[in-house]
Amino acid sequence: MFALARLKLYAYAAIAVLGAVIMVYLKGVASGAQKVRMKATQRRLDDIIDAKDVENEVKSLDDDALLDRANKWVRKRDG
Repeated sequence: MFALARLKLYAYAAIAVLGAVIMVYLKGVASGAQKVRMKATQRRLDDIIDAKDVENEVKSLDDDALLDRANKWVRKRDG
């Protein structure tokens, strides 16, 4: 009888340890996924800021400066 009670105690302890390990694992997975989402969001935000900076820079150029800048990026027409 005493051995059976002791065996139940060990089984409960093993279940508790296993449950704790599973919870720690799931918490780590969730934390890792959140870090990936945060990095992607930060990258998108940085890209938006860079695009806005370029847009503001282009808007501030006068016609001659804009033409000079466009000559680097636009192909010349044949003919």
